[in-house]
Amino acid sequence: MLEDLIVEREAAARGITVTEQEVEQALRDEIANGLGLVTEPQATATAVAAIDATATASASTPTPTATMPAAATTVTETAVVTSATSVTGTTPVTTTTATTTTASATATPTVAPTETPTPLPTPVVITETRFAEGLTTLQNTLNQISGLSLDEYKRIIRDRLLRDKLQEVIANETVSPTEEAVHARHILLRVREPEPTPTAVPEGVTPEPTLTPTPLPEGFPTPTPTPGPRDDAATLALANELRQRLLNGEDFATLAAEYSDDPGSAANGGDLGWFGKGQMVAPFEEAAFSLPIGEISEPIKSDFGYHLIEVLERDAAHPKSQTQLDQERSQAFQTWLQAQLAGEDVQRADNLVNLLPAGL
Repeated sequence: MLEDLIVEREAAARGITVTEQEVEQALRDEIANGLGLVTEPQATATAVAAIDATATASASTPTPTATMPAAATTVTETAVVTSATSVTGTTPVTTTTATTTTASATATPTVAPTETPTPLPTPVVITETRFAEGLTTLQNTLNQISGLSLDEYKRIIRDRLLRDKLQEVIANETVSPTEEAVHARHILLRVREPEPTPTAVPEGVTPEPTLTPTPLPEGFPTPTPTPGPRDDAATLALANELRQRLLNGEDFATLAAEYSDDPGSAANGGDLGWFGKGQMVAPFEEAAFSLPIGEISEPIKSDFGYHLIEVLERDAAHPKSQTQLDQERSQAFQTWLQAQLAGEDVQRADNLVNLLPAGL
């Protein structure tokens, strides 16, 4: 309740309002979506998205290229009448002459196949009859579960819309859609502690029997053996050795696939993609954001082990992912709201317990 009052007060100060039409549309959207349907505005938005997707696909369609088919050869039989002399007289003789006709080659455009976007299912727009039925069902549900009237429920919708609008404004003031980011790859070498020494069995106690592993069926791949222990000094020595091999020209991706203890990136040649500040442990981040592009770092120690880092790209205003942006915008509003709550002078009655309904 107090949060709603703070939101309403701030929204009024900023001139942010919610109209009755917006409340009615939100209610209509909610009922339609609950029935697996859409409203007219939602159907329009879906159609626009489909057109944009088609336009994007069309923009990437390759230009047709002309190909020359092989020349076609046609053999035509032509009857020619000649005269020949025989002992019995003159008799006309028919001979056949083969005439070869070569068709002229023409350029026939052929288009390489392109991936066709999967068509979205056609949305079904809610009718007035279905909306009226859904509205009646909603009213009955509200009355049975919470005792709310439809007008009270619309007030809840209004408060939510007002909160969303205020959050949008505050987030736009405090959250940037871009950030300084780097695209880097690394090789991680973990320090491998030795297995703990088994506890000696006290005299007179029968030790647990050693289980014999069940042989794998024929054709099953042999499991990768567990790497042996490697202390800090040995891990650092290997990191320095690999760095020197990289400086000598060996391929980073190949060495990452063979040696890196980070399974998430090793399969991709150590590539970590783009990341901004605050997403990596401090020693790694400090090195990555200060390292010149294309230079191999000295071994960087973190809680995970030793890293060899190479920065591939750097961008002072790299677009944030939508997921990251949504999280930051939500967090920015919550931070603002908590600051407002902390500054409120809330007066609570001394006999608050006595004012509560009986049974609570």
